[in-house]
Amino acid sequence: MLRSRALLALLVGSPLGVPAAATATQTTYEPRCVAPGGTASVAVDYTETALQSRQRGYVVLVPQVLKDGSPSLLPEAQHAIRREPGPITYAPSTALPGTLVPQFRQAFAIPPGSTVAGLPLLGYSVRVQATDATGATSYGFDNTYAYLQVDRRRILARTKRAPTGGSIPLYITGLRAAKPYVHLVSSKGKRLRRVALRGGVGPNTACGQSYTQLSLRGAKPGKWRVVANASRSSTSAADGAAITIRVTR
Repeated sequence: MLRSRALLALLVGSPLGVPAAATATQTTYEPRCVAPGGTASVAVDYTETALQSRQRGYVVLVPQVLKDGSPSLLPEAQHAIRREPGPITYAPSTALPGTLVPQFRQAFAIPPGSTVAGLPLLGYSVRVQATDATGATSYGFDNTYAYLQVDRRRILARTKRAPTGGSIPLYITGLRAAKPYVHLVSSKGKRLRRVALRGGVGPNTACGQSYTQLSLRGAKPGKWRVVANASRSSTSAADGAAITIRVTR
């Protein structure tokens, strides 16, 4: 009801009796946790209009990587991935009789691999661009942005070497447990430390991405194992991930 009233107000203020331009009101990407080399889909519904100017849409993906220990979008000019255009269709509006709802529906491929430019790939900033039939005129990508996370179980460390008493920043990806943990384990299999991570998934953490600063306080110099899993007691990486780090003096 509220949406219908808002649309009516737009109509009254328009000299043509219909909204002059459409913008995206609902955008859905599925899944938000994507497998490298897999497929995702997008559905976009725009506001009601009588103008069928939007004719094509295409998906743009911009890689986000772990660079210098922090998530970073790569420059779009060099690394953006544009998928093939698909048609924008028009459905009769039920909320505003006499107008049409532009809709874009498309499945698109996710690039294979989990690195870009030699850096660990975390995910993609993704959007839909709308154009006319020739592609010469662009109508923008309002409200079509989202973030898709790459589904790989990994522990990503800026460095794998740090002094005792220091700490190592870690990004854990692909661990979607409600209560994930990171364990610091000696070469003899004895756990020195357990760190509880923020668990669960959300719109921007669909694959369970977590971040922590792992303290090396009390760790003697030598090789140590870092394990991420869903167990408070076990240090097994069978359903998680593990890396080896070196603690120095």
